[in-house]
Amino acid sequence: MTSSLTSRPFALIKSVGLAVTAVAVVIFLASCTLIPLPKMTSAPKAPPSAELLKRSNNATVAAWEVPLDPIGQPVVADGVAVVYGKTSGGITAYAFSAADGKQLWTNPVHPGLGAPGIPLEPALTTTDSGSAAAVFLMPAGTPAENFGMAWWTTPVAVELKTGRVVYRGDSQLIETRPTACENKKDMCFTAFDPKAQLSRQHRVSLATAQDDSGDTLNPLSGNYRLVGESLYSVVENGIESIARVHEGKKVWSADIQEVFGRGATTNLGWNFQYSEKLDLYVGSVGLNPTGENDYDLLKDKQFSVKLTDQQAVGFQASTGKVLWTAKSAHVWCANLVGTASSKLNGSGDGLPVRCEYTQGSMEYPSGKLANAKAKAVGYDPLSGMAAWQTEAVDVEYENQPLVPASNRGDAVLAETPGGVKLVDTRNGISRDVAASEVFLCLKDTQYALPPNGPYADMPRGDTGMGSTVSFPCNGTGKIAPSLTIGTLQDINTTDNGMAVVSLETKISGYRLQQTAGIDAGTRNRGTTP
Repeated sequence: MTSSLTSRPFALIKSVGLAVTAVAVVIFLASCTLIPLPKMTSAPKAPPSAELLKRSNNATVAAWEVPLDPIGQPVVADGVAVVYGKTSGGITAYAFSAADGKQLWTNPVHPGLGAPGIPLEPALTTTDSGSAAAVFLMPAGTPAENFGMAWWTTPVAVELKTGRVVYRGDSQLIETRPTACENKKDMCFTAFDPKAQLSRQHRVSLATAQDDSGDTLNPLSGNYRLVGESLYSVVENGIESIARVHEGKKVWSADIQEVFGRGATTNLGWNFQYSEKLDLYVGSVGLNPTGENDYDLLKDKQFSVKLTDQQAVGFQASTGKVLWTAKSAHVWCANLVGTASSKLNGSGDGLPVRCEYTQGSMEYPSGKLANAKAKAVGYDPLSGMAAWQTEAVDVEYENQPLVPASNRGDAVLAETPGGVKLVDTRNGISRDVAASEVFLCLKDTQYALPPNGPYADMPRGDTGMGSTVSFPCNGTGKIAPSLTIGTLQDINTTDNGMAVVSLETKISGYRLQQTAGIDAGTRNRGTTP
């Protein structure tokens, strides 16, 4: 599943073209989030929490179900679940009542210039009044002076509860899809100005419908791609940097190879976790040792990357100062481990998890691992120091079973030679997983890209990356008949006493009172994936 853009001498498309070199590999990295975690090397001294690792195996049924062809998990707020689904016309945003599954509104969605290398997922923001709004791109008319581009889009904000459009912008070449601004309000995105050959950040007030892209916010030199919260990959004069942007200003910028090592590039995947509480980013990016950035040349190249050259980096969000570097490590293996009960968001004492390779290589363009061994490490987020680790085991991508990860951040699954274990991330203590226990396994999704683009004379029929849909599974990744009460502990899209999840052919809501006494305080807060 690959897609390419021609390497035309056009500044905008240089960065977009580089982005799509990542398509096949980004999918692999997303799959790495499900790589089983290996066996414990030694038992830590701290006692386990029996309540933390306790899960009910009692069967549960959905309070409501709606047939759908989803491409990802919903986001939930204000009693509303928003999910993207495939239709004959493309991608549609659906809004359902979390309480009863009643459809509230729909709207067409365009993936934008970031497609297909960036997973297409719903985004929410809040208005000045505190109500939630969905923000996304819609297809837009192509202006007479279109610079040869066909994928012109308009940014849209829709009131979550009513479906009322509170903002619809002009037709633009939007580089980064709309998201909430840094204060969690309004709508921010970056667009390319083909006349000025510059990117511009836009901040739209949803209260006044005013789009501020003037001198106070801009200009921003280079081409931008959002890779984390207020964190961008910036390509300028063929050089990629990592930059923090606030109110249209670069707070700091650093050569990505100086931070992550020689050959580092987001074009071969990335994962960044952000902690506002700790003023911290933790991240990993892919490595390209060939020096070739043109997709049409790189896509057919055969090359190998030593997994021990990979590194995870913790750096200060406000300054970009590197706080620690973990050699042979990455964080995308734990991409699905949430932060609700983690030190990363300050409300828990669970340690974040990374994976460290001890040997092996990744082969391109297949994305297969060769002779690879990896271990899981629970670490202190500010120092990077390991608090516990597991014994390295063989990792084979193609034959690796799917193993889901608890969203809360206080427990993860680990496959060991003796069977699957549930691990307490606070101390590394584990227990066996019973055959009757049911978890949520995840499956990558795709969607058909819009036609004729992004260039008007480049018709295409390739696929873009969605996100993931779920299915009930046991600890080894085999399909289970149905969810259990214990499974609801792993669902992070919850609101007003309901948990909402996208399964392979539907979206379903479950009542959380079935799990009374098991982390109810955490799960009853509205969250997003």
